[in-house]
Amino acid sequence: MTPEEKFNQDVWWILQEIKKDDYLTPKGQRVEFSLRSLPKTKSIKRKDVDYGFPQEDVQRRLLFKLQEWKALDVKPVDNILRGSDIFNPRIYDLTIKQPKFDELYRLYESGGSYSESKNAFPETKTSQSIIKPKSLELIAREIGDLDSGSNLVEFLANCGVSRELIEYPQTKWRMVNNVLTILATSNKLKDQELLFKIIEEASHPLMHGGDENLARETEIKFNKYLKYDGFQLHNFKIKKITDNSINSKPIKTGDVKKECIEELAYELYKEARKINKVSGEHSCRVILEKVVEYPSSSGKDFADKTCQNTEITLKHFKKEKIIKEYSIKQCGTIIAESIDGEEYTTDGAEIQCKFYPQKATDYLKNLYEPKKLFAEKLAKLYLKLINIIELYFQKPITRDEKLNRFYLKISDEINQLLNKNIIPQLGAYYKPFGISFTSDGEAVEEILPYKNVISELKTPYYKPFSSLFSAQKEIQENKTNLQTIINSLNAFYGEIYKFVALYDIEKKEADEIEELDKYINDLKAQKEKQKKEPAPSKIEVVGLQDGLKAIAKTKKEDKNKFPYKLPAGTKWENFTIKFEDDENVFIQVKQFRHNTDYKEMRMVGRGKNPNPSEAWTFLKVLAKVNGELTIKDAEARDKYKKQKELLAKALQNYFSIDYDPFYPYHSSTEKSGNSYKIKITLIPPPDKKEKANADKNNNDDLGIEEEYKRQTPEVYNEYQ
Repeated sequence: MTPEEKFNQDVWWILQEIKKDDYLTPKGQRVEFSLRSLPKTKSIKRKDVDYGFPQEDVQRRLLFKLQEWKALDVKPVDNILRGSDIFNPRIYDLTIKQPKFDELYRLYESGGSYSESKNAFPETKTSQSIIKPKSLELIAREIGDLDSGSNLVEFLANCGVSRELIEYPQTKWRMVNNVLTILATSNKLKDQELLFKIIEEASHPLMHGGDENLARETEIKFNKYLKYDGFQLHNFKIKKITDNSINSKPIKTGDVKKECIEELAYELYKEARKINKVSGEHSCRVILEKVVEYPSSSGKDFADKTCQNTEITLKHFKKEKIIKEYSIKQCGTIIAESIDGEEYTTDGAEIQCKFYPQKATDYLKNLYEPKKLFAEKLAKLYLKLINIIELYFQKPITRDEKLNRFYLKISDEINQLLNKNIIPQLGAYYKPFGISFTSDGEAVEEILPYKNVISELKTPYYKPFSSLFSAQKEIQENKTNLQTIINSLNAFYGEIYKFVALYDIEKKEADEIEELDKYINDLKAQKEKQKKEPAPSKIEVVGLQDGLKAIAKTKKEDKNKFPYKLPAGTKWENFTIKFEDDENVFIQVKQFRHNTDYKEMRMVGRGKNPNPSEAWTFLKVLAKVNGELTIKDAEARDKYKKQKELLAKALQNYFSIDYDPFYPYHSSTEKSGNSYKIKITLIPPPDKKEKANADKNNNDDLGIEEEYKRQTPEVYNEYQ
């Protein structure tokens, strides 16, 4: 055996001995190491016998060698009563320095040696971690919250971690963090792969009880930490991000609108949906209409700025390797029209490009997914807030401390979500709560200036009262009423729900149009059948026709109208219509609420057993596509134009409002592109399968539903 081999053998021996003593030492205390003594014998000299471990003097030198390698801090024990003094120490207090000690331990355990790996373990500093220590800590904290300590030990072991590296019992996240740190600072590819496997498995739905939404939230959290080291977790696999990824230096976009990125991503996604085979590259033609928008009267020439913004947007997608190549066929005025007497011009660009459909789809999903999860969570909390307020004001009002605690907790959670500014447009769509009064004493809402950032939201957005106990006093001081507050909260809930539908790219209008097409075809078949049937013989009665017309006119005026008289100045934007199911709706406009169906609203088809009319089906389709239907095909556009006119007429008759409930078909300040967009806030009927699953899997962490059911069963049942 060479001297170097003997040295490495002794190092491996003392590392194991220190590890054994460390296991026997309480957490937080220094490890006490006693020199191992050689047996005394008179027959032969001890130095000539190999007892399987080095002599005492060699053990001392090994301890200080490990201190030199920055794996230990060594302090001799000066206690002559214990057989150790400053001149001949036999006991040492050791401070094990991690992760260096475990790096050396794993190195020698695998048959390596320090002399072979000086580049991997420099003497002046510890090995560079492939993931920043703070990122590892944040990830470890997330993993530590997933399960019990004993289950997490088994989780790590099943991933392939040696149980010798798992220090338990101790704080769960610290146990995980120790393992992640050791693996992240190892120079072995096998250890790095094990590190990635732990993070990948922790984001899998099976670690979250099969809940895919929770798994996606975990993936998003992990990516927030991993991106700073050039990694990304996608579909439970960690990949190195290339220079053109989100980890690279962000492209300078100047004054280009952020909406341009989303618009182009969505346009490419729509093109990808038309392709059966999404692999490989495909050619397409897209038009961007959101590049620059400005009043024509400004007299400024924005053509150069438009081309510059278009070029920047396309370069971004090319750098992300979503677009392979592109050409701008036209750059300039796309739309010019008059809005409220002001001529407006939208500059855009027509683009021909080759793109990768799968990458375009994945890019949009990653772009939309955080916003979708945010909107879903915010909508759920906001609905609970409304339910709590309505429940509290059920007579008689009692000082319910538990319900008030729920109110304060949910209000704070909503506040925290809004402050994250994930969907800034929410601040633009809804106005801070404020009430003023006309000379006649009628309450009207104050419309405050346009806001485009969540940070400018006022408190009444999410917390109308400082507490439920002070609610009545605050209502009196603000000279308002409960119904006005509830109406404002419901209106904002409707706006939140719009974003849920907007960012759910799996449920776009193409799927819903199929339902309308099927219904129209059924109606045509029914009409053809009626044509073939013989018409009944007519019996003429003198004066009967005029009498019937007079009766019909009277009934038409008295029946099938909205039962409340709407205040002057009521706009279509004040209406919210929520589908309870396929045939019934709940209507709210200002302080008025009404439950009705397609029959009362005079949207009835023909036949002995009339079904909902084309207008009703068109209204339901609009609810499912966020109130806006874009139709590219010219022939289909003419067909749906008729349905839109029927619906507009039915709504005008029912609510006695004499102007169009739809925005202009062409692009305007309220919307971009050509589409049928209704001014009413629509909430679609709940999907039966999703509703059943939601009811089955609903986790009421705060116990609010239980409190509803205990206090007022009839209110509880209303919201189920």
